[in-house]
Amino acid sequence: MNVGYPQDSADRKQKDALMQQKIKQIAQTNMVDILKKLPTEFLKGVYMKKDVLEYIFKNGQNSQLVNFLQNNF
Repeated sequence: MNVGYPQDSADRKQKDALMQQKIKQIAQTNMVDILKKLPTEFLKGVYMKKDVLEYIFKNGQNSQLVNFLQNNF
């Protein structure tokens, strides 16, 4: 007796599960590691947002991120 998903649904569910694992792995990456991997040209726009940086410096709870931003801007 075959019990479970039809083969085409099972294949899709396996692919979805693998994609979800990849997304989870990316999403659980440390913000500093992400910033280090981004192109400098992209980050220039972030650096220009002085009010945002000041807010992070004043209220940020992630000391690793705050230190990175302070040392790189």
